[in-house]
Amino acid sequence: MIAWFAKNGVAANLLAGIILLAGIISIRGLKMELFPDFDLDTVSVSVFYPGAAPLEVEDGVCKQIEEKIWDLTGIKEITSYSRENTGVLAVQVEKGKDVKILADEIKVRVDAIDNFPEEAEKPIVEVMAVKRRVLALAIHGNSDLKSIRRLAEKTRDDLTNLPGITQVEISGIRSPEIGIELSEQAMREHGLSFDSVSQAIRQNSVDIPGGVARTTAGETLIRTKGKASGGAQFDKIEVLSSPNGSSVQLQDIAKVNDGFEDKVLYTEFMGQPAVTLRIFRVGKQSPIDISEKVSKYVASRNLSLPEGIKMTIWQDSSYYLQGRLDMMIRNAQNGLILVFLVLSFFLRPSLAFFVVF
Repeated sequence: MIAWFAKNGVAANLLAGIILLAGIISIRGLKMELFPDFDLDTVSVSVFYPGAAPLEVEDGVCKQIEEKIWDLTGIKEITSYSRENTGVLAVQVEKGKDVKILADEIKVRVDAIDNFPEEAEKPIVEVMAVKRRVLALAIHGNSDLKSIRRLAEKTRDDLTNLPGITQVEISGIRSPEIGIELSEQAMREHGLSFDSVSQAIRQNSVDIPGGVARTTAGETLIRTKGKASGGAQFDKIEVLSSPNGSSVQLQDIAKVNDGFEDKVLYTEFMGQPAVTLRIFRVGKQSPIDISEKVSKYVASRNLSLPEGIKMTIWQDSSYYLQGRLDMMIRNAQNGLILVFLVLSFFLRPSLAFFVVF
């Protein structure tokens, strides 16, 4: 083979060109990461049960799911966690069993359960996966938490609209929550009960689809949007009406608190109130590309932020990835130079240059 290629230089050069071109194409498709991805082989089943104590969550949700799925083939172990308002089951999968297939089987069994508590929300079945965080973005300043939260949500939407960024999570701040404190005296005056007020809120704070109106110009979707999203809208919800046209609104019998969930969580960055956005990579997304796009966004966004509020990037893991890539490039360059010098002792410098480069 070597003798044949020595006599046919065109074929040798063509083969070398094909190998070089294939290498360039393959490098573009490589996934750059600090650590390899791995599967957890675990299926998660989570159910949100608002207002329930851990014991109620265990009896009303977790035990029912366990009894329904325990005999499925491929389950190694089931671990359940019952907390206030939430129940979570972690199902470990045996080796050799396809995790996605088992997740589908679990979902079929769980969806067939029809005696969950009425307040419990629909169970969520998903295959657990390790997320690779690229960087964290802190929004900090001397401002109220509501303003910082709104800015964080706007920033999250802006970042996910950028090409190559799909997962951004808000952390370090309490979730928004509407609290309704009913007055017992006001309820007695109007002959209302807790259940009747609760039912009125459910009926008057909902979006209702109205079907499709077909005309010669096309189809029009009809939808009634009545779901309340803020304290002022909840204040105006009608809980009681009379034939003479008078009505009782929620603000007449209750105090509506438009704030955050009741738990201790406070975040500071550089001594100021803050919220953190965590940006993740998915699939073959490049951490370096994500870091560059976020850096450009932050640089332009800081120019238009209100006075006293600033965005700062921290915990940028692409820095270490870039350092490793730079080290590989330096080693490759040094290797080429050494190979050229060694070949120059035995070949003509021009020939050694052609062989190396």
